[in-house]
Amino acid sequence: MFIFIIRPGIICAVLQSAAQYAWYTFEGKSPLIDTSSNGWSNELKPYWILKLISVMLLLLITGYHMLSNRWANRVNQTLAVIKMITIIIIALSGMSKYHDTDNWKLTLESPDSKFSVLTPYSVAIIEVFFSYNGWNNLNYSLDEFRNPEKKLRMSNSYSVGIVAILYLMVNIAFISAVPPQLVIGTNYEGSQEIIRPISALSSEPSLKPRNDSLLGVFYGIGMNVNNVIGSGIVTAPGIVWNAVKSPGIVLLLWLIGGIVSMAGSLTYVELGAIHKISGGETKYLQTAYPNPKLLISYLFSFIVIRPGLICAVIQIGAQYFWYTIKGYRFSDDIDPKLNGWNLQFSPFWFIKILAIVLLFVITVYHMLSNRWAAIINQGLAIIKLITYSIIALAGLYRLCQNTETSRKNWQTPLSGDTDIATYSSTTILSIMFTYNGWNNLNYSLDEFRNPEKKLILSNSISVAIVTVMYLLVNVAFISVVPQELITNNSKIDETIAAEFFRQLFGGNQMIARFFTFLVVLSVMGTAAVDVWSGSRVIVAAAKSDFFPKYSQELRNWNERFNTPINALLAQFIWCSILMIFVGGSFSISSFVLFSNFASYSYWIFYLATGIGLLLIRKRSKNNKMKRQLEKDDEELNRSNDRGTNSSNIKLLSRLEEKFFKVPLPVAGIFILGGVFILIFSFIVNVKCPEGKPNCGEDVLGPLRAQKLSPIMLSYGFLFVALLSWYFFYYWWDTKKKQQEAAVMRIAADHDSMDSELNS
Repeated sequence: MFIFIIRPGIICAVLQSAAQYAWYTFEGKSPLIDTSSNGWSNELKPYWILKLISVMLLLLITGYHMLSNRWANRVNQTLAVIKMITIIIIALSGMSKYHDTDNWKLTLESPDSKFSVLTPYSVAIIEVFFSYNGWNNLNYSLDEFRNPEKKLRMSNSYSVGIVAILYLMVNIAFISAVPPQLVIGTNYEGSQEIIRPISALSSEPSLKPRNDSLLGVFYGIGMNVNNVIGSGIVTAPGIVWNAVKSPGIVLLLWLIGGIVSMAGSLTYVELGAIHKISGGETKYLQTAYPNPKLLISYLFSFIVIRPGLICAVIQIGAQYFWYTIKGYRFSDDIDPKLNGWNLQFSPFWFIKILAIVLLFVITVYHMLSNRWAAIINQGLAIIKLITYSIIALAGLYRLCQNTETSRKNWQTPLSGDTDIATYSSTTILSIMFTYNGWNNLNYSLDEFRNPEKKLILSNSISVAIVTVMYLLVNVAFISVVPQELITNNSKIDETIAAEFFRQLFGGNQMIARFFTFLVVLSVMGTAAVDVWSGSRVIVAAAKSDFFPKYSQELRNWNERFNTPINALLAQFIWCSILMIFVGGSFSISSFVLFSNFASYSYWIFYLATGIGLLLIRKRSKNNKMKRQLEKDDEELNRSNDRGTNSSNIKLLSRLEEKFFKVPLPVAGIFILGGVFILIFSFIVNVKCPEGKPNCGEDVLGPLRAQKLSPIMLSYGFLFVALLSWYFFYYWWDTKKKQQEAAVMRIAADHDSMDSELNS
């Protein structure tokens, strides 16, 4: 009976549920079935289509179990990880809606039933116990346990407890997120409405301002974590490890990067509490440096820096795509001493074209529909979360296994290169590029309830989560990838995740390429975030008339698609020009070029913003003292008129501060971190090439210039932005005023001539 009825019944129930979710995936709604009729009386669609989908899924699962036990175990383990991550995402994202629902007002209300009050409970109990089925599985494999009595007692009790807690969390999530009218009185099945709170994992803020300000801490944490974790974590670890050689120092540098980012995020909390409006650095710099008019804000918006981020991210996506197709690093076929114009078409220019194609695809679907762009980006965000979680968990598993590679790599964790030049320039900028994005919530403060309180929790928790995640991913890479493949290679490994998967699966190229393709999708998700937000930055800058001749076109939204098509198209063209002409003109890696350029440029303005906070504090203090003195002078005059003594008046009393103030040492860490990054990035570590141990400055000079090229590029764009600001806000403005004055003079002359003729 168990073999022929019970077990097949369980399989059929599970596959039917999977088919219903598959239907929702493609149709976007639950399948509507006439439950009053049997299957033979129902239409083909959706009833029999669901049956067909169930059979196909069963055939697929049965097929790979027939072909290989080894591969079946690997696939099942991967699906188990995906299952756990999905359930946790549902639980956390749904619980974030707990305070935004009225579903809990009648918590103990009894159900209505035209039959017996026990009828709904009997159905519910059957469903509940079906969900708990499987608690006895370990009893089928007792001979595989050491001391089975003790182990079984602990395993069963702990596992059932964990499952019970997880089920309670998921039910709280469903009840908090799903409108009751969609469930009560219907045959509603599934968690479709739970998709809405999961939108916290997509990195875009709401497409339209929310009047009810529904965003809370969980949404902010999800948005910030997804914004920060991008392509850098699958690229920068190889660069850093190649430079410093030491696993221990690698982790220390990543931890320092997290501390500086945490200090920066807390500094931005105070700036957000002061301004209480969206806008980020553009608003903060405008407040901190009002003179010369709009100078710092304009420089930040002109460089935008987003194009540099997009170029860096999409470049690494193209490199992982190359590995997916070819099965090896594209840099293996490139001479690092030559720039793009002196290299063959493949692979250098092929990678560029591939990057532009990927960027074009992302730009097009953002141009066509905001709704579909949000859905696609949410899907890519979930893929990214799953992929990086697999990397971290698989690496920790290998570390616990204590494999030969793991033991060898961690044998001397603090050995390596101790030259301070190694820890600056490319290394530090690559780490800070990976942490970039911790300030994203400051661009959407208008959408938060009580933004000051929510921002401090969301920023601090999200940066802590990201820091832990980055440390775990680095531990994973160091535990799986042989050190000699990274540190003894003259060419930097920018696709270390691909090598990680190759080593993890015993050199099996097919599986390694599959997971590498997941990395491609993850990186595209990050690029999509930058494309979306970058176009909005262009629109905001155009609204401030930062592009006088083209501002009207750039700030317009297409009426048919309701998207900023002009801004998206301008961004695509500008990024393509940068990738081809800038990326092809330097012998340095394009990812290193664009990521270091963007990171260094950002930190110019991060430092200016951190110092600006101190200026705002000082200015606010002086203004308060001035207002208090004026108030006390008025009180003193009134007291003298009445002949009373006013010696008890505190002339320098302070007004009560009502917003969050970051501790000065924390702000100091942020500012000092910025100073260190901007100054020590000029210290580069160059060595004589192989075969030339005693080379002179004629050889080292070009190598040093090559490593400093991203910084020089940053200052070059800053200089161009300064000239543009002068042209638009002084020369152009003066010329415009002169033209207006000339027109007014001509009009006045005409009026005087008319009056003389009339007289």
